[in-house]
Amino acid sequence: MNINILTRLDQLEGIASEWAQLALASEHKSPLLTYEWLSCFFEINIAEGDWFVVVAHHNGKLCAVLPLVKSTFRFLGVVIPCLSLPRNDYTLSVDMLVKTQEEACIEQIFAAAFRAYPPAKLIDFSRIDGVSRSLQWILNNKPILATADKSARGGAILIDKNYEQYERELKKNFRKNLSRWRNQLNALDGVDFLYDETSEVNEETLNSIFNVEHSGWKGAGGTSILSDAKTELFFRTLAPKMAKQGWLSLQLLTGMNSEPLAGNFSLKFAQSMLVWKLGYSNAHQKLSPGSLLMDHLIRREFESKETCRVDLMTYEDWYANWNMDVRPFFNLWVFRPSFIGLIYSLALKSRLLLAVVKTRLTKTTQKAAG
Repeated sequence: MNINILTRLDQLEGIASEWAQLALASEHKSPLLTYEWLSCFFEINIAEGDWFVVVAHHNGKLCAVLPLVKSTFRFLGVVIPCLSLPRNDYTLSVDMLVKTQEEACIEQIFAAAFRAYPPAKLIDFSRIDGVSRSLQWILNNKPILATADKSARGGAILIDKNYEQYERELKKNFRKNLSRWRNQLNALDGVDFLYDETSEVNEETLNSIFNVEHSGWKGAGGTSILSDAKTELFFRTLAPKMAKQGWLSLQLLTGMNSEPLAGNFSLKFAQSMLVWKLGYSNAHQKLSPGSLLMDHLIRREFESKETCRVDLMTYEDWYANWNMDVRPFFNLWVFRPSFIGLIYSLALKSRLLLAVVKTRLTKTTQKAAG
């Protein structure tokens, strides 16, 4: 096993092809784990010298990738140096990639990471998909000091039947609303659903999606792509890289005179359609254009059978309308194998256990009072 530390973007580009194969074969089915996504993240968000990637080769072939950022972790009122996986508001779930049957290299990769950044007391994995083989291997490997805690949920529509069956399983009131919105849309002139999945980015379509997202509640709340210059730069840099690989899917619902009504910035990767940034025009809110675009996309995926799910990775209350399958996400902390690492590990486990006990006592008390 050959373990190396990569610290430059050109070094990452040199393994991009093999990296893509690891990501495509992984259980995550997530474009957030690719060279294309993470190289953009490092280039735009992290200063040179504050990130590195640990890679492992076996018999000359790439078998593992662990991207890391030098960071800090607040614990019991103390700020301690750590390593974390890349994350921000639009990079929510990054994990290490390990080739099947090569999991034994994980311990060596962690050791290399701690050597590369001696101040770090732990590696902070945030919001790992529960399907992660690495997560299960780490927790079951006794020599590794690690603690995990369920942190969030993610929703996805599974493409495992025909659309008619899927629609029948939706709640009756929501089916009625969908029917009403469709009829209202059909009564309008010039309506069109556009899907741009070419190898070159159509700037007009991209701008329309950014603008319609910004025109609604996300713009008002400061969470749209155009609300932040660095976020906009990230997505404009990312789009052509994803398009070149055939992974970009720009989805747009337009009305008369090509007016954008709703748009999705999505990524079609490893038989999964990840709807990552979505928005709609407030001027047409009563028509529910966001729901109509989502419905059209879901129907399209059921009919094409090219994907196995329409994934949103996060979870909001309105996802229940679409009868989404829900899966858990976890936070994972891997501690430096040392006495202080053991102390931190035991302290964190105790704190998490106390939180569980407190929650159960609160629920018991509320139930008794009710």
